[in-house]
Amino acid sequence: MGRGVSPARFKKEFCARVRVARIAAGFQPEDVASQIGVPVDTWRRYERRTLLPHHHLPTICALFRVNVDYFYRQDQAAAESKRA
Repeated sequence: MGRGVSPARFKKEFCARVRVARIAAGFQPEDVASQIGVPVDTWRRYERRTLLPHHHLPTICALFRVNVDYFYRQDQAAAESKRA
């Protein structure tokens, strides 16, 4: 989280990045929920309002082929170079 970013803004942006990465990787919510072993409603909450638990990050990064920095960095360069 960068300087000057409120926790609420960070959470909102993090959740949005999770959704963007899923879509860019070509997955449906049901696919990802199944891969990480959570109900699809739980996955949808991760994309809308609940931070993805840290223990899911390695699997999600591998599945979406993104570097973990993509989810944490604010600058546009991170979004452009998100593919690992």
